[in-house]
Amino acid sequence: MKKRTDVLLSLGSNFGDRKAHLNTGLERLKRTGCLIRQISPIVESPAQLPAQSPSEWNRPFLNLVAIGETHKDFDVFQRDAKAIQMAYSKQSISKWSPRELDIDIVHWGKKAPPNQQHTEGILPVFTRPYVLNPLLHIAPGWPVTDQGDLTALELSGRSTIELHIPIWMGILNVTPDSFSDGGRYKTPEDVRAQADHMIKNGVNIIDIGAESTRPNATALSDDGEWQRLLPAIEQVIASCANTLLAPEISVDTYRPVTAEKALNQGVDIINDVSGLRDDHMLALARESGKTFIAMHSITVPVDPKISIGAREDACRVFETWVDESRRLWEKKGLDLDKIVIDPGIGFGKSSLQALDLMRSVKRLRKFGHRVLIGHSRKRFLKAFSNLESSELDLETIGASLNLCAQSVDILRVHDVEAHTRAYLSWAHLLDNTEEDNLKSEG
Repeated sequence: MKKRTDVLLSLGSNFGDRKAHLNTGLERLKRTGCLIRQISPIVESPAQLPAQSPSEWNRPFLNLVAIGETHKDFDVFQRDAKAIQMAYSKQSISKWSPRELDIDIVHWGKKAPPNQQHTEGILPVFTRPYVLNPLLHIAPGWPVTDQGDLTALELSGRSTIELHIPIWMGILNVTPDSFSDGGRYKTPEDVRAQADHMIKNGVNIIDIGAESTRPNATALSDDGEWQRLLPAIEQVIASCANTLLAPEISVDTYRPVTAEKALNQGVDIINDVSGLRDDHMLALARESGKTFIAMHSITVPVDPKISIGAREDACRVFETWVDESRRLWEKKGLDLDKIVIDPGIGFGKSSLQALDLMRSVKRLRKFGHRVLIGHSRKRFLKAFSNLESSELDLETIGASLNLCAQSVDILRVHDVEAHTRAYLSWAHLLDNTEEDNLKSEG
């Protein structure tokens, strides 16, 4: 049998039903014999255009990357991909005009494709944010040079890449007592409607929580948490089943027994607010191969009387915790690429410490993990606002855009629609006309 070759693909669409076009492109690639192993989240970004382009060409792209393998030679595979693109795309009349489907071969056998000039440095295609950013979420350790001496995650933190596209995690609390949305999603119909709304507005991950971690919250039993969670998981799965290229589903829990049940239901991510230290939780992370989020916390639920100390450097405290945690995770045999770290805004930190942590995202990415920030409607925002927690979305968005400029990987927010709309407007004001970064036809 002929040896299979790993292939990294980038697909994009900025005309018509963009998500349907991406899905069709993947399905047609599969029909050629390409085995698709991993598909990234979908990201939205401005079209990169030459100066003086017609204004009607300025349509945002939906993009994804896919990792697959094929037994075909490069020339044959490239011809198949080009045939799919040309047969499907009816709109493209110019190199830069809107099109239903782009298919680019980014990497062939983890090297530059044979039709591209090999280089001693970074392969130019990886400086394109619509390739690099989605790749981070399925293969942060992917090599971006032929020499393999620089990873996608390392490259993404460089200041030369102006646009960083975050992954949007939408919060779906099925709790009666969460600090800003408790009791809002009481029925299966409420949960389904909110999941549908977030999916419509570009959510990449839906994070379901059944127990509030606010100060003085009432702790649930294991059974009590699961009784709340299961109906919500079922509704979100149903929403995703009706969606092309659906978002991932996450469960926010510190209980290993809950995490195990959730994984058995088909959940993709476990968001462990206790920091991924429990032996049972560590075993689940190792054996499941799923993504786990490890959040730094002092107490869960939050005890306002216990904190890291007002004079402590919160960043140093978090860095020490990550160092210690990494040693544990390595000892337990975990895949470090599958672990996302979260500094735990609001968990045992003062308002000033929260701000310090949020100003330091690039510093926190030095460990080789993706960084999640969960700042949405948090108490520290009240330092400069007198509004109730449920009314702090504008303040949250202001902070989120600053975090985007710092290359944050995942933003966990309540109002997904407002964030995706604000981000796209912000991104359009960045320079998207540099010729070296222009999007090719593939």
